[in-house]
Amino acid sequence: MIPHAVHSIDRPALRWFVARLARYRGQLVVVSLAAVMQSALTIPTLTLVRRALDDVLPARDIAALWWIGAALLFLRVAGSALALWVRAVVLRIVKNATRDLRDELSTHILGRGSAFFSQADLTQLHTRLVQDTERVDNVTTTLIAGMLPALVTSVLLLTIMVRISPVLVLFLGLAAPALWGAGRLTSRSIKTELDAFRARFEEYSGGTQFMLRFMDLLRMRAWQPAETRAQHARHLALADAGVDMGMSYAWHAHSQRAITTIAGLGMLMLGGAAVARGEMTLGQFFVFYVAAGMMSGNVDTVIGSVPDLIAGSTALGVLRGIATSGEGEPYAGTTALPFAGGVALQDVVFSYGERPLLQGVTLDIAPGSHVAIVGENGAGKSTILQLLLGTLRPHGGQVLADGMPYDGRDVPHLRRQMGVVPQHPLFFHGTILDNLRFGHESVDPAALTEALAISAADAVIARLPDGLSTIIGDRGTRLSGGESQRLSIARALLHRPALLMLDEPTTHLDTQSIAHILRELAAWAHHPAIVLISHDPAISAFASEGWHLTQGRLVPICPP
Repeated sequence: MIPHAVHSIDRPALRWFVARLARYRGQLVVVSLAAVMQSALTIPTLTLVRRALDDVLPARDIAALWWIGAALLFLRVAGSALALWVRAVVLRIVKNATRDLRDELSTHILGRGSAFFSQADLTQLHTRLVQDTERVDNVTTTLIAGMLPALVTSVLLLTIMVRISPVLVLFLGLAAPALWGAGRLTSRSIKTELDAFRARFEEYSGGTQFMLRFMDLLRMRAWQPAETRAQHARHLALADAGVDMGMSYAWHAHSQRAITTIAGLGMLMLGGAAVARGEMTLGQFFVFYVAAGMMSGNVDTVIGSVPDLIAGSTALGVLRGIATSGEGEPYAGTTALPFAGGVALQDVVFSYGERPLLQGVTLDIAPGSHVAIVGENGAGKSTILQLLLGTLRPHGGQVLADGMPYDGRDVPHLRRQMGVVPQHPLFFHGTILDNLRFGHESVDPAALTEALAISAADAVIARLPDGLSTIIGDRGTRLSGGESQRLSIARALLHRPALLMLDEPTTHLDTQSIAHILRELAAWAHHPAIVLISHDPAISAFASEGWHLTQGRLVPICPP
C-alpha cells in the first residue's frame, strides 16, 4: 500500500521540493534524533510494565510498584515535553519552507514576460498558488511531524515484539499483503476523486471571481438570475465532488482499519492460547499486546497520511510546473544608468505568431520631444509602447535608450525612469493616495502637488469629501473615466519621468483637457519626452512630430 502511494508521487517534483529543504538540513537531523529519542522511551516504559506484572505484583512489593509508577509518570512527562518541543521545531521548519516556496513562486511569476500572462488563466493560477502551497504545507507537516515519528516508533516496537514472540509477529505480518492490496485500490480512487475535486474547485473559484469582478456587466445585461443558476451548478458540483473525495478517504481508512482489527483479534486469540499453555507469561503477552496496539496506531497514522501524500504529490507537480514555466523578462542586461528620455526603434520587426505586425519600423524620439503615433485599432500602436517599455522584445532590429541597446541595460531600472498612462487606468481598492503612491518607495509632497496640478487632478480631489483619503473601490469604480485618467497621469508624473507615454489619452479626456495637460507639461521644469498614442488623427496636432502607423510601417504626418 505504501509502496504504491510512494510510486504515485511525482518524483522530480519531490526532489525539487526536497532541495528547498536543504537549508534546514541541520534542524531536520536534530528533529529526527529527537523523534528517535521520543520513540526510544517506549522501550523502558514497556520493560517497566512487564516487570511490574511478572515480578513486582507476584512478590507483592508495594514499594517497588510505587517506584515503577513514578518512573512511568516521569517517562510520560518527558515524552510529552519532547513531543511538544519536536512539534514546535517541525512547525517552524514547515512554515519557513512554505514561506520560501511562496517567495520563490512569487519571484518567478513577477519575473515572467508579457507572453506568460497573456496566455495564462490567471484565475486558475491564483487558485493553484494559494491552494497548492497550503496543501504542500499540510503534507510536509504530516510527513515530518506524523509519519517520521510513526515509522521510527514502529521499528522499535517491532524489535520489542520480535524478541517476545516471533511467531505472533509472523502472524501479524500476514496482514501486510491485504493492506497493500486494499491500499492500492483505494489510492487509485483517492487520486481520481482528488483530481475531480480540484477541477470543480477551480471552476468554483473562477466563477466566483467572475461574478465579483463583472458585477456591473451582469447588472447591465440583467443576467443575475442566470448567473445565480450557474453559481448554484458550480456549488452543487463542488459539493458532490467533495462528498466523493471524502468518501474515498473514508473507504481507504476503514478498509485498512478493518484489516488491522482482524489481525489484532487473531493475535489476541493466539497470544491468549500461548499464555494458557505456559509458553508466554502474562507480562510478556500484555507488553506484546500493548506494543502491537501502539504499532497499530502508528500504522494508522502512516496509512491515514496516504491521502495527504497523494494530494501533496499532485500539488508539488503543479507548483513545479508553474515554477519552471514561462519565459522571463525580455532583457537581462545589468547596466543601470541615468536616463535622459531619448529612445529609438531601429528597423524593428515584430509578429504575434504567424501574424506580422511591425515590419522594419524605425523611430527616433529625442529627449524632451513630443511625438504622436496614430493608427487604426490593431495596427500595432500599443505594441510599440510595450517595445519602448521593454516588456516586449522585437523579433528583428533593436530598441535603444539614449543610444544604448536595451540588451545591455538594466531594463527594470530604465522602466522606473519612465511614466506610462494606459488606455484603461489600473486602480485597486484603497484610497486615492494609496493608488498614487503605488510603485513609489517614498513620495515627495512637492512632487505630489506638481503632479496633481499638471494633470488637473487637484480639482478632482478638491470635490471629494475625503480628499486623498477617498476610497475609490476596486478598479476605481467610484471614479468617472475622466477622473481616473487624470489620476493615472498624476501617478505617472509623480516620480518625474524622463519619458512619458500616454496610450489613447482621448478615451476619457476631451481635446481641450489634453491640450491643457500638454501645455502644463511643456512648461514643466523637468521637460520629459512625450509619446502620444491614439487612433484619433487629431492627436498629432498636439505634438511636434507625428507618425501614422499603417501596414506595419511608420509614415510621417506632414504638418498642416
